[in-house]
Amino acid sequence: METFKTQREFNLKFPSKMYVCPNCLTLSDNPYICPNCGNQSNNIFLKNYKYKIEETNTENQIFIPMEIYKGGTNVKS
Repeated sequence: METFKTQREFNLKFPSKMYVCPNCLTLSDNPYICPNCGNQSNNIFLKNYKYKIEETNTENQIFIPMEIYKGGTNVKS
């Protein structure tokens, strides 16, 4: 799990606001539900991205941000 001090810090790291579904590799602006296969980011059988915002003490699990996927992360389980 990656930790960010603020939501702004998260947004600066992932400015595209685009996410890759680890099930079908569809690119979407929805970080939680894939418009192509219907997969949800809370699916425990697929690799998703988990992060925490310290400022609000919130944790979240979303699809893989495009910036990480482009960096060579293997999103298939």
